[in-house]
Amino acid sequence: MQENSLAKRYARGLARALTGEGEYEHSRRELSDFAGLLASHEQLKLILETAIVAPAQKMGIMIELLEKMDFHPKTRAFLKMLAQENRVAILGLINEQLVHEWEEAQGIERISVFSASALDGGQRRRLQDILARAFAKKVILEARIDPSLLAGIKLQRGSVVYDFSLLGNLERLKERLIEER
Repeated sequence: MQENSLAKRYARGLARALTGEGEYEHSRRELSDFAGLLASHEQLKLILETAIVAPAQKMGIMIELLEKMDFHPKTRAFLKMLAQENRVAILGLINEQLVHEWEEAQGIERISVFSASALDGGQRRRLQDILARAFAKKVILEARIDPSLLAGIKLQRGSVVYDFSLLGNLERLKERLIEER
């Protein structure tokens, strides 16, 4: 749990330091590339992620690595800070949280839309416009197909679910009928 809250704080700080979608995408990709490098080199991962190696040595190795990589200055500074504070082990969690923190900082709402069949472009745009007005934010839709819904849609915003599907209506009707007995 502590790692998640730490990762969220680091991701929030990085998201606030980045300016523009291009810089965000660039840094996110570079952090992912660096995490991939660590995953493919077990000894390097051990050196940078554990407290076994002295901080000065760890920082020297990080600086040497970053000199060979053509990373954005903010990504470089961020990775150096993680090495200095012995937080490289949570880089993967930070990168996952960065998406959420960036979207929050930019006023973007991500909503999952479940439907029995694929929404066409017009349906998707209309739904996105309606939700953007309702939430007064830019909305990104993640469309998923769920044939069990039969018809209609189900929306998920974080942990809140709005069910406008035929299956959901039938289940609610069933519950009411059972309650009335």
